[in-house]
Amino acid sequence: MSKPIRNTPILSGRDAEQFFAEMNNLPSPEERKAERARISASASRLRQMIAAAKPLSR
Repeated sequence: MSKPIRNTPILSGRDAEQFFAEMNNLPSPEERKAERARISASASRLRQMIAAAKPLSR
């Protein structure tokens, strides 16, 4: 049997202000798209390096 899920707490006061301040400072969609492309290119290079590596002999 699964455990019951507790109610989500409601933010108020300083916590709410901080949350909304952080939400207003998110990177633009263009910046997020560029970051995803950079990460994808890095992952692709890493996969190529791993595929090109010779297996270790034991």
